[in-house]
Amino acid sequence: MLSSLFGQKSFLDPDIEAWHLETWRILLDRFADELPITETPVALPTRDFFPPTEATGHARAEHVFACVKSIMGMSEDWPCALEMQPRRMTGQQVSEFVTIAGDNDPNGTFRVEPDGAVIITYAPDLLDDPTGLVATLAHELSHYLLAGQGDLVEDETHELMTDLMVAFTGLGVFGA
Repeated sequence: MLSSLFGQKSFLDPDIEAWHLETWRILLDRFADELPITETPVALPTRDFFPPTEATGHARAEHVFACVKSIMGMSEDWPCALEMQPRRMTGQQVSEFVTIAGDNDPNGTFRVEPDGAVIITYAPDLLDDPTGLVATLAHELSHYLLAGQGDLVEDETHELMTDLMVAFTGLGVFGA
């Protein structure tokens, strides 16, 4: 069926296509029991997945975080804290012709503290970009899911695999 749209040739380079297929096989082999893909819904920006809230600021981010964790099947067995990053200086206009460029600060981070506590952070400007906030939180939580897979974490394609994990857990629409 797809060949009628794209022709017989894949739109991916053969090496990249092979990597994608192998990575999906790995994710299925390692996570199918706890995250059965046949039961994973495609999460959409609807009330069914993200019930409305009157919360604002960090409390709103906490609400979205809880929704994303739930969609990803991450119960209380996956404890982690959510922290807001300091405000970015990027894009602030200081005069008519001067704007602070700033660093390329990440939208989010994942880290494990020496005491084992898991911390996920997000950029505060994402509070005005709900789709970006969901994508960021899903990506960082995917790092958490993959963290127990030492051989995958050390791989140079780890960030790409993390993005595939976002799709694997049903949040690929946001990651796209």
